[in-house]
Amino acid sequence: MYFIIYALFKQIRNFTKMNPIRKITIPFFACCMSFLISSAHSSETAKTSFEAVTEKLDRNGHLFAYFNTAKTMQQLDQIMDSLLELAQSNDSANPLANNPFIGPMVSGITDAIKPAYEESGISQIGGVGMSSLAVKKDQWRQKTFIYRDSQKGDGLIWEMFGSEPHSLEILELAPAQTGLLAHSDLRISALMDWVDRISEKATGGQSVTASAPAEFKDILKAFDDEVGFIMTLDPNKQLKIPGFMIQAEEDLEMDSFAFALIARTKGDKILSMINEAMESGFAPPQRTKIKGVNLNSIPLPLPIPIEGLDISPCYFQVDDYMVLASSTSLGKSMIEAKNGKGQITENDDFKSLTEGLDLKSNGISYTSPNFTNWSIKLNELGMGQMPEELKDSFDIYLNYNKQIKGMVSLIKSDKDGIMLETRSSVNLTGEYLTHTAASIAIILGSSVQQFNESGMFDDLGGFE
Repeated sequence: MYFIIYALFKQIRNFTKMNPIRKITIPFFACCMSFLISSAHSSETAKTSFEAVTEKLDRNGHLFAYFNTAKTMQQLDQIMDSLLELAQSNDSANPLANNPFIGPMVSGITDAIKPAYEESGISQIGGVGMSSLAVKKDQWRQKTFIYRDSQKGDGLIWEMFGSEPHSLEILELAPAQTGLLAHSDLRISALMDWVDRISEKATGGQSVTASAPAEFKDILKAFDDEVGFIMTLDPNKQLKIPGFMIQAEEDLEMDSFAFALIARTKGDKILSMINEAMESGFAPPQRTKIKGVNLNSIPLPLPIPIEGLDISPCYFQVDDYMVLASSTSLGKSMIEAKNGKGQITENDDFKSLTEGLDLKSNGISYTSPNFTNWSIKLNELGMGQMPEELKDSFDIYLNYNKQIKGMVSLIKSDKDGIMLETRSSVNLTGEYLTHTAASIAIILGSSVQQFNESGMFDDLGGFE
């Protein structure tokens, strides 16, 4: 290409050499050539779906996979159209559409399905890739990248989680004893815009937001596109559940827990609304000043009759975050963490999982080894109610889960798509997926057996 452009330019130069207007023509043609060179370069560097996906993944690991979704998306469009056509058919063989009571409901749902799908952004998926790599002993890095074809426009899934990764301020609020953390960008405005677009297409112009009460709009405007959940576990404080409450012969002891809901807000509008509601309710909150933060404790009328269970709800605003916690002690721990004392980033398990990992992202989930053990206890409790023929298979699944010594996942958005990056002590894209599939089969098998034993299908000869 460059040789052709050079030859063309040389001929033009020779042609204009004796021409008095060469001082004009040569710069003009130089600009044209510059544009052609730029275009040639851009066309040469344009990436295919395969290149865009695979450059985000780890090569030479346990797994390296790419899937071109173009054909799948086309087939999905066709299936969607066929299903809608069937649902909206006036054929006498369609009892739902012709039913005077159910018909209008079916029609309303089907009218909304098509625009919901079109505005979701699913059809813009241009490729999916996965990789799995052992980064050190007992630690794996898994990546899943969903590539988008930006030429097809925008959609909800590409707008919901923010436009680019950023520092996770939520980590400054999470205590060191955090066992479970889930926090993500969530653009409420994008979600409501999506709902409005669906509503307008389904109803011929009627918007949900436009007809919503003013108080509802005020709440939506007060949120600042981040929501999350924190659960802490205290190994120094045991929770004792009486055996009769869980149909067990012995009492169950496990680490005491507390949890909190978190939302990033613009100002203290939501806090003021909660204060107003509480003060006009059964009892005003008890306010305590901690590190400059007003912690509002909600008094309960009756104590909870479970030893070690701390239910003393509270709410507060710390910087840009509104927090509703299940216990005042957790609220105090979160305020202390925000002031630099006892943060999750000081926890050895968390530090081991995130070593060398860029934490700038649009969302994070974290499961500690303590939480894994805690949840296994609950699963083992459920084994007592499981049919004998399923216990062996379920026991294999539980034993494998005991190998999980923590897990952290990050979601990252950019102009090319969405990346999910995970660090864990097991290979999630290998053995763990197999065991997860086995657990689903176990649950389904158990459900079918229970249905069969219930007698509901006796008239049909039962399930075999």
